[in-house]
Amino acid sequence: MTWHQHERETLAALLLSVGPDAPTLCEGWRSRHLAVHLLHRESAALSHLRAVPGPVGRVGSEAFEAAVERCLDPEEYAATIDEFAQAPAAWSPWSFAGDSVNLLEFFVHGEDVRRAGALAQDGSLAQPGAPEPGPLPPSRALSPDHADTIWQALRRAAPMMLLRVPAGLVYVRDDGPRAVVHRPREGYGTVVVRGELGDLVLHAFRRGARTRVTVEGDADDVAAIAARCPLP
Repeated sequence: MTWHQHERETLAALLLSVGPDAPTLCEGWRSRHLAVHLLHRESAALSHLRAVPGPVGRVGSEAFEAAVERCLDPEEYAATIDEFAQAPAAWSPWSFAGDSVNLLEFFVHGEDVRRAGALAQDGSLAQPGAPEPGPLPPSRALSPDHADTIWQALRRAAPMMLLRVPAGLVYVRDDGPRAVVHRPREGYGTVVVRGELGDLVLHAFRRGARTRVTVEGDADDVAAIAARCPLP
């Protein structure tokens, strides 16, 4: 099993466990929105949406919102997750997508659910719909190979995500590895962001407010980074 397949299964199990109304870090979305997004992302011709006019699967479309509404039904929600958990159909372009495309997508969306939910005292997700997020959950335990694959994917993705940021950025993992992911423009310095691997991934994907990263750098440079990728 590849790591993106592992992340698909992990994410599907998490979404199923929290139910259709759990909070996420995606603004305005509950877990049912995320489930529908994940499924529509890989299939532009879902059989149960063919009767709905307009671009199928486009976020915010009539088809998307109708599917989200149906997922208030626990059985429909479970069916949506079950369909996502399966590999894309052979005719789908997504059937050729591997770790380079899906690994970070699935990892980040899993953290969208884990880090948005209020936590019980034992660190498990509390009841969905809790008014405020609790303390951050413990970081996921990752094998060395799993962590290295995510790290390499982050190193490839971060430069593209930071193109508009004027300051430079270096990511430093708590366990040692470091990478220059963005060079500064003239007149700007470089910011060092330190944290566990999952926190660095979330920072690059603009979820830094729910991380434990620490930052070193000139105040103006830090502000330039934070304007694009929020900090705790």
